[in-house]
Amino acid sequence: MFPADEAVRAYAEEGGLPVEDGRVRIGYVYLDMHFPSFTDSRLVCLDFWAATSRMSRLFEDSAAIRKVFTDLSEASGAVCCLFDTGDGRPERVLWGTALN
Repeated sequence: MFPADEAVRAYAEEGGLPVEDGRVRIGYVYLDMHFPSFTDSRLVCLDFWAATSRMSRLFEDSAAIRKVFTDLSEASGAVCCLFDTGDGRPERVLWGTALN
């Protein structure tokens, strides 16, 4: 469930999804986990991605959804949180300790 900002509310209304306590259950979010470095096993990459194209557009439109992922990144001690639209454009840095 994600906080119901303007983009999430529009997604919910279009899909007939209920808003419950200011949050919306949007559907499946997939997770892929891999270890990008064989030399440093402390690093793991978690890729979250939307189950549908419509949901992908929601991820791009919703600041509340991006904040959920950046908050998770910060709370877990992540090095950075990137947003990839999947259209070949470079990823956007949403949050990162390397930038501070």
